[in-house]
Amino acid sequence: MIKDFIKNKFKEKNKSESFDVEMLELERENADLVKRMKFVPGRDVDDYNRYIKNLKRLFEITGTSIHLINICRAEKKMHGVFTPLAKKCAIEAYDKNKNEKTLYFVLEVCLANLKPALAREKLDDIFSKTKKPELQVIKKIYSAGLANKEGQYCKANNLLSEFKKKYNGKVLWQSSFVITDFETGSEENYWLGNDSAIEVDNDLHLDNIKYVISVSCNKLYFDTYAEYFLSSVKESCGKDALVHIALVNMDKSYVEKKLKEWAEDLNISYKLFSVNEKKEIPVSATARLFLIRSLLKAYLKPVFYCEIDSAITKNLKTWKERLEQKDADHLIRKVGSLLPWRMYTCGFGLIVPTESGLKTASLIEAYCKGVFNQADKLVWADQAILEGAIRFSSITDSNYKTFSPSLKEISQFICTPTGSHYKKQKILKSTVAQYRLKNKRCIQVIGLQRSGTNFLTEVLKNSQTSYTLIETGNNYYAWKHALPDEKKMTNKEFNTVKDSLMSEEHLKIVLISKHPLWWLSSILNRNPADIVSHRSHLLDENGNIDPIKAIDFYLLFYRSWISSFDKNKLIHIKYEDILNDAGNSLQKIDEQLGMGLTNDLSLDEIKVKYSKGSFSEKKDFYLNSRLDLDEKILSMVKDSVSEKDEVFIKDLGYTLQV
Repeated sequence: MIKDFIKNKFKEKNKSESFDVEMLELERENADLVKRMKFVPGRDVDDYNRYIKNLKRLFEITGTSIHLINICRAEKKMHGVFTPLAKKCAIEAYDKNKNEKTLYFVLEVCLANLKPALAREKLDDIFSKTKKPELQVIKKIYSAGLANKEGQYCKANNLLSEFKKKYNGKVLWQSSFVITDFETGSEENYWLGNDSAIEVDNDLHLDNIKYVISVSCNKLYFDTYAEYFLSSVKESCGKDALVHIALVNMDKSYVEKKLKEWAEDLNISYKLFSVNEKKEIPVSATARLFLIRSLLKAYLKPVFYCEIDSAITKNLKTWKERLEQKDADHLIRKVGSLLPWRMYTCGFGLIVPTESGLKTASLIEAYCKGVFNQADKLVWADQAILEGAIRFSSITDSNYKTFSPSLKEISQFICTPTGSHYKKQKILKSTVAQYRLKNKRCIQVIGLQRSGTNFLTEVLKNSQTSYTLIETGNNYYAWKHALPDEKKMTNKEFNTVKDSLMSEEHLKIVLISKHPLWWLSSILNRNPADIVSHRSHLLDENGNIDPIKAIDFYLLFYRSWISSFDKNKLIHIKYEDILNDAGNSLQKIDEQLGMGLTNDLSLDEIKVKYSKGSFSEKKDFYLNSRLDLDEKILSMVKDSVSEKDEVFIKDLGYTLQV
């Protein structure tokens, strides 16, 4: 018995030590994955799936609910919404451990976008599972959100006041600057340390503008996004708009230099603010709201407010007419949460210079002053201020009316991406470029990595075509290495590549291929390009490219593209044909797609991105070299290809007999 007891204890100790080692390895791997990932749908699929799998395993080992919560966070960051997986994990985390954090996540996941009656039923069910007083008080703020949704603003205000008096937790720290009475805005002459009211002077005297767009930012956001935003306004709104930028902690000469570079022929004005470093980010997010009243008074035109990390995709002038039809003073964009600071978004809105509109703008200004003088931690302050102004306008002004169009309708006018700077920049760049190319005749080159896409792009670029070439690296319509049914960073973020390309009738596709065996040799023996990072399912257990999987993917890729588009939209060109006779290949493209190409160009002068040597050197090397492929691999590949596949390879213009 004693021996068995000691033996079992020894096993338990070894098992515990084994789990400790596994935990450390999983946590280390996840830390590396987080550093590497950009959380872009489609781009980080394999890394992301590995990250989620590791979190699930960590929960199995430890039973700690934080790992489930981290899955919820990751799902929201990757997809922009709480997914079914996030909901499942949030419920399991709350059932496992009822604390303020798990309660917050289960409420956010389960109540989002529900109608009030159903949300109230769900709210009661969630709180019936705990008797803790510190958790029961949280029910008041969510009940206030439901009252707000139903237009019971006085009830919502009372519930919020009760919540603020009793809440001592840390998760809902944003509640400290939720407005529950008028005292918040009482210090009307104090904001950002200034001892006088801030006004905007209409020194431009622009009589022809139809509306003002108010944005604000610090230097980081100005340098990262202002060019995209201003370009989008110029393309979509033109002289109808005046853009007013509130700039925080920026040098005047630098601002004027950049605006001259980015905003030529655009109506633009700006105001500079200096604040302490601690408040720079929240002030830069909120100043666009703070200046609405001054802008309404200065220009007597409707004032839109939005974020500078967005792109205007359609002229905004019709929204003023929409508000007039609705007899409304304020266009607001609602989101799904019941929490005051997440009820409305400052990403897009409009206030008109009516009496009620000016009153609301004055409340926003006053609340900005009060919140920024009373609170230290100010993230989400802008949206809490907006919610407070809407609530108190509804309570005190019987003439005040709001209009909330659907998110789908708003998205036709503005693109507001979420996620990392990398992800947002890429989407905005594509959006602005796509708008510039709208209704213009364009060429998109498509092909596998190492198939000659960069080379063909340069050939077309130098062929004096009347079409606009979508150059390498600018994925305006599609990632050039994507499958047609993939959801890869198109100009419509979540559409498939095929949907994106089909939506543009003036766009033509040139599909380039390389001989399957020479292509395989290229990715196995030379540079595999970004196949390893983007197509990890082609790797074997040792992390090397599996030849059979690679050939199967080659066949899938070209079969998918050729079957997805007709000959008026897409032409297939062989890399080898361009090397042999570029002029004839261009003529073939021109005859099928009617692009106005010229074959009068010197290929030796072409410089290809990521490639060394002249055209003549590349041509001699490729056409005169022997196939560098191991006999065993060659035999395996040939054996794996079916008769049907051989027919398709022949249709592409190739044969496996070498």
